[in-house]
Amino acid sequence: MDQDYLNLEADLFVSELMMSGLLGGRRIRLFLEQKIIHSLRDLYSISNDAVGRISRTLINEEERHKIKTILTDLKIKDTARRKAETCRRQEIFSVNREDAMYPSCMKSLDGMPLILYGKGDMSILGTRRMPSAAIVGSRRPTLYGVTATREIAAELARHGVCVISGLARGIDTVAHETTLQASGKTVAVLAGGLDQVYPPENLDLFARISQEGLVLSEMPVGQKALRQYFPARNRILSGLADVVAIMEAGEFSGTLHTASFAAAQGRDVFVVPGTIYAQQSRGNLHLIRDGAEILLSAEDILTRLGGLTFMREMDEIRWNEERISLGRRMTENPDSLTQKECMQVIIDHLCLSEKTMDELIEITGFAFGKLAPIISELELSGKIMERGRRYALTFLCT
Repeated sequence: MDQDYLNLEADLFVSELMMSGLLGGRRIRLFLEQKIIHSLRDLYSISNDAVGRISRTLINEEERHKIKTILTDLKIKDTARRKAETCRRQEIFSVNREDAMYPSCMKSLDGMPLILYGKGDMSILGTRRMPSAAIVGSRRPTLYGVTATREIAAELARHGVCVISGLARGIDTVAHETTLQASGKTVAVLAGGLDQVYPPENLDLFARISQEGLVLSEMPVGQKALRQYFPARNRILSGLADVVAIMEAGEFSGTLHTASFAAAQGRDVFVVPGTIYAQQSRGNLHLIRDGAEILLSAEDILTRLGGLTFMREMDEIRWNEERISLGRRMTENPDSLTQKECMQVIIDHLCLSEKTMDELIEITGFAFGKLAPIISELELSGKIMERGRRYALTFLCT
């Protein structure tokens, strides 16, 4: 059984724990911060000692008993195994907060999912990701909204912008379809499991996006897209995007949730202006009144993304220069490296894969006497952990 499959099984187990309502993301993050567990996947093969430490953090005896029971419940593990088989058959993979493939644009945001499930090309959201724009709007758009969406999505796709949306009826569907027709890349974020496509009439569109782009959800397979999950879905949608475009939204439209999340996450919100006589435009007009930017053409978004892309490229150039300089100094005068720089060298190597002490000595050229205190400091700070005589990054370092 390969490691990816074992990781998928462990991620599904954690998702099942969170879906139970007894172990939410906040509590799991607390266990990580308190070093009761060193990684999310530790929950799958948790020791009795660790279960005991978790129990001691709880005051309520009833809650303590429930969590002890759920962490050792073989039925939940069996459910995770069955769901892992479903995922393997349907080519669904998992990415958790500790993985290198977890979208870097979401790591700096609060409240993002600990685990994502995907189907398609995850590299679209990788470190060198293309600029992206979320396009969202009404499920019952007017011809005006549909026309504006087609024009803007097509132009963005032709300029290499990834279009992100929610696979819903109406504007979302138009945005995805137009992007694919223009040979662009698109990401669909679902409110339910990736084996529970909603709405059902978009099954063919889902299949095409999973082949040519990417579909994502924080929900494990088997979970239906319930109404209460859509606002949570929208925070992922906006979190993945560089900018958010509201095409058409009624006064009480769920699309406004996406705009609120985007503003809280520091994303620029663009809004297509509409007539005061159309109910589908009431939300747009309120957003413009409250300070959102008016969207007249794709050029407005492209201009903003051009600045963001430039800054991203400058940051990458600066980061590469620092690493090249650090590498040169390691070769020419390793004793000149500060403790902080030595720690960064270790972290950079562990980002690629887990390594033993001997492997780190060979790769870095550090003597054991120099390396051991650095490893100890990283362990004490909770940034790395030892697992089977191999060192790995922890949740706190990702």
